[in-house]
Amino acid sequence: MQPSPPDLTSLVVALLTLISSKEIAALVGPYVAIVLASSIAAGWALSGVEEELNWKKSARFFLLRILTAVIFTVTIANLIHNAFGSIPISILLIVIAATIGSIESVADLRAKINAGWDWMLKVLPSARNKPDGQ
Repeated sequence: MQPSPPDLTSLVVALLTLISSKEIAALVGPYVAIVLASSIAAGWALSGVEEELNWKKSARFFLLRILTAVIFTVTIANLIHNAFGSIPISILLIVIAATIGSIESVADLRAKINAGWDWMLKVLPSARNKPDGQ
Protein backbone atom coordinates (compact mmCIF):
# COMPACT_ATOMS: atom_id res chain seq x y z
CA MET A 1 0.00 0.00 0.00
CA GLN A 2 1.34 3.38 -0.97
CA PRO A 3 1.54 6.02 1.79
CA SER A 4 -0.73 9.03 1.45
CA PRO A 5 0.94 12.36 0.69
CA PRO A 6 1.66 14.57 3.70
CA ASP A 7 -0.68 17.42 4.52
CA LEU A 8 0.61 21.00 4.23
CA THR A 9 1.54 21.23 7.91
CA SER A 10 3.64 18.05 7.79
CA LEU A 11 5.27 19.13 4.54
CA VAL A 12 6.27 22.52 5.97
CA VAL A 13 7.68 20.89 9.11
CA ALA A 14 9.69 18.45 6.98
CA LEU A 15 11.06 21.25 4.79
CA LEU A 16 11.98 23.38 7.81
CA THR A 17 13.85 20.42 9.28
CA LEU A 18 16.25 20.71 6.34
CA ILE A 19 17.33 24.21 7.40
CA SER A 20 16.84 24.13 11.17
CA SER A 21 16.66 21.71 14.06
CA LYS A 22 13.82 19.22 14.34
CA GLU A 23 12.50 20.95 17.48
CA ILE A 24 12.38 24.41 15.88
CA ALA A 25 10.73 23.00 12.75
CA ALA A 26 8.06 21.26 14.85
CA LEU A 27 7.36 24.50 16.72
CA VAL A 28 7.43 26.95 13.81
CA GLY A 29 6.17 24.70 10.99
CA PRO A 30 2.45 24.77 11.81
CA TYR A 31 2.51 28.57 11.99
CA VAL A 32 4.28 28.82 8.63
CA ALA A 33 1.59 26.54 7.18
CA ILE A 34 -1.10 28.77 8.74
CA VAL A 35 0.48 31.87 7.14
CA LEU A 36 0.67 30.11 3.76
CA ALA A 37 -2.92 28.87 3.84
CA SER A 38 -4.39 32.16 5.05
CA SER A 39 -2.37 34.28 2.61
CA ILE A 40 -3.39 32.15 -0.38
CA ALA A 41 -7.05 32.34 0.68
CA ALA A 42 -6.70 36.10 1.31
CA GLY A 43 -5.42 36.47 -2.24
CA TRP A 44 -8.52 34.73 -3.53
CA ALA A 45 -10.74 36.88 -1.32
CA LEU A 46 -8.96 40.05 -2.44
CA SER A 47 -9.55 39.17 -6.08
CA GLY A 48 -13.29 39.20 -5.35
CA VAL A 49 -13.29 42.70 -3.84
CA GLU A 50 -15.05 45.05 -6.23
CA GLU A 51 -13.59 48.37 -5.10
CA GLU A 52 -10.24 49.73 -6.31
CA LEU A 53 -7.57 49.03 -3.72
CA ASN A 54 -4.21 50.73 -3.49
CA TRP A 55 -1.20 48.89 -2.11
CA LYS A 56 -1.83 50.11 1.47
CA LYS A 57 -5.40 48.81 1.52
CA SER A 58 -4.29 45.55 -0.06
CA ALA A 59 -1.49 45.11 2.48
CA ARG A 60 -3.91 45.87 5.33
CA PHE A 61 -6.38 43.34 3.87
CA PHE A 62 -3.68 40.63 3.80
CA LEU A 63 -2.18 41.44 7.20
CA LEU A 64 -5.54 41.50 8.95
CA ARG A 65 -6.44 38.04 7.67
CA ILE A 66 -3.00 36.50 8.19
CA LEU A 67 -2.58 37.84 11.72
CA THR A 68 -6.14 36.85 12.63
CA ALA A 69 -5.43 33.34 11.36
CA VAL A 70 -2.18 33.12 13.33
CA ILE A 71 -3.93 34.24 16.51
CA PHE A 72 -7.11 32.14 16.32
CA THR A 73 -6.42 29.05 14.17
CA VAL A 74 -4.60 26.92 16.74
CA THR A 75 -7.16 27.64 19.46
CA ILE A 76 -10.14 26.88 17.22
CA ALA A 77 -8.47 23.73 15.87
CA ASN A 78 -7.73 22.49 19.40
CA LEU A 79 -11.33 23.16 20.50
CA ILE A 80 -12.77 21.23 17.55
CA HIS A 81 -10.24 18.41 17.90
CA ASN A 82 -10.87 18.06 21.64
CA ALA A 83 -14.64 18.13 21.16
CA PHE A 84 -14.81 15.66 18.31
CA GLY A 85 -11.36 14.10 17.84
CA SER A 86 -12.10 12.50 14.49
CA ILE A 87 -10.29 15.09 12.36
CA PRO A 88 -6.48 15.34 12.66
CA ILE A 89 -5.36 18.68 14.05
CA SER A 90 -2.87 19.20 11.19
CA ILE A 91 -5.80 19.13 8.74
CA LEU A 92 -7.92 21.41 10.91
CA LEU A 93 -5.13 24.01 11.02
CA ILE A 94 -5.10 24.39 7.26
CA VAL A 95 -8.88 24.39 6.79
CA ILE A 96 -9.43 26.96 9.54
CA ALA A 97 -6.54 29.20 8.40
CA ALA A 98 -7.83 29.15 4.82
CA THR A 99 -11.35 29.93 6.00
CA ILE A 100 -10.13 32.90 8.03
CA GLY A 101 -8.02 34.08 5.11
CA SER A 102 -10.97 33.91 2.74
CA ILE A 103 -13.15 36.30 4.73
CA GLU A 104 -13.98 39.32 2.57
CA SER A 105 -16.03 41.38 5.03
CA VAL A 106 -17.87 41.30 8.36
CA ALA A 107 -21.03 40.09 6.58
CA ASP A 108 -18.99 37.30 5.01
CA LEU A 109 -17.60 36.44 8.45
CA ARG A 110 -21.12 36.08 9.85
CA ALA A 111 -22.12 33.85 6.94
CA LYS A 112 -19.06 31.61 7.43
CA ILE A 113 -19.68 31.33 11.19
CA ASN A 114 -23.31 30.36 10.61
CA ALA A 115 -22.37 27.83 7.91
CA GLY A 116 -19.64 26.34 10.10
CA TRP A 117 -21.98 26.10 13.07
CA ASP A 118 -24.66 24.39 10.96
CA TRP A 119 -22.05 21.94 9.62
CA MET A 120 -20.80 21.12 13.12
CA LEU A 121 -24.33 20.47 14.37
CA LYS A 122 -25.15 18.17 11.44
CA VAL A 123 -21.92 16.29 10.73
CA LEU A 124 -19.69 16.20 13.76
CA PRO A 125 -22.04 14.73 16.39
CA SER A 126 -22.27 11.55 14.33
CA ALA A 127 -18.46 11.48 14.01
CA ARG A 128 -18.11 11.95 17.76
CA ASN A 129 -19.88 8.68 18.48
CA LYS A 130 -17.61 6.64 16.19
CA PRO A 131 -14.46 5.04 17.57
CA ASP A 132 -11.19 6.38 16.14
CA GLY A 133 -10.19 4.84 12.85
CA GLN A 134 -13.69 4.24 11.47
